[in-house]
Amino acid sequence: MAFRRFVGRRGLPHTIYIDNATTFQTVNKELITLWNTLSSKNAQQFYAENGIRWKFIVPCVIWWGGETITLIKQCLRKTLERALLDEDKISTVLVGVEAPINSRPVTGLYRAF
Repeated sequence: MAFRRFVGRRGLPHTIYIDNATTFQTVNKELITLWNTLSSKNAQQFYAENGIRWKFIVPCVIWWGGETITLIKQCLRKTLERALLDEDKISTVLVGVEAPINSRPVTGLYRAF
């Protein structure tokens, strides 16, 4: 369901980058097994037709994902402080945090002097 919400807000991705942590590597192997066992032909065809691929970030390059996590944590701390929220409210807050993070440039901006 999370992926469907993502696609609904952002459109279909061509490539999804994921952290290269050992946990994700292990889960990836399990998900492949589960996918092959339970997945319908329609779902597999959908992902294949749309060219959606999962890629792990480069091992030992933790700053690739670290900066994004830091930005999200800073936004959440400033927004929530010590508030306790239910699932619906936290989803709403995360969508609000998502917008400024995704609208920033991926690289530094060049300034001509």
